[in-house]
Amino acid sequence: MRASVLLALTTMVACSTPADPDDWQRVVGWANPLMSSVQAIELPSQVVANQPFDVTIRTLGSSSCTRADGARASIDQNVAVVTAYDRVAPPNTGCTRDLRAFPRTVSVTFASPGVATIRLNTRTPEGVTSSFDWTIEVRSH
Repeated sequence: MRASVLLALTTMVACSTPADPDDWQRVVGWANPLMSSVQAIELPSQVVANQPFDVTIRTLGSSSCTRADGARASIDQNVAVVTAYDRVAPPNTGCTRDLRAFPRTVSVTFASPGVATIRLNTRTPEGVTSSFDWTIEVRSH
């Protein structure tokens, strides 16, 4: 009995994969709002100047070979550039072919009223970078 329990535990450990192995690579996340049923970005249509608001980004990847790895937003006047990062398994890793959404949220604040732009930096599964823009109204209060 004890040997069979030990064998079962050894088999489970041998078949499991660590959550984030060291050889996984950090990359710009894959999102394509034009070709996916998953909403790539979620943001309000109006915000108030000098008040932070949340922007949620959803990248896509294999549930077994992709992990969300944060995001950053850099703001230059009325343009916020948002980049989401994922960690992906190394080449030749056996990955499931499913697509899962990996959400994460960043805080953005625009200082001046008017029309502002949220630019999402992304990449394709082949590694080609691109960006998508959304406009948002910034009110004075």
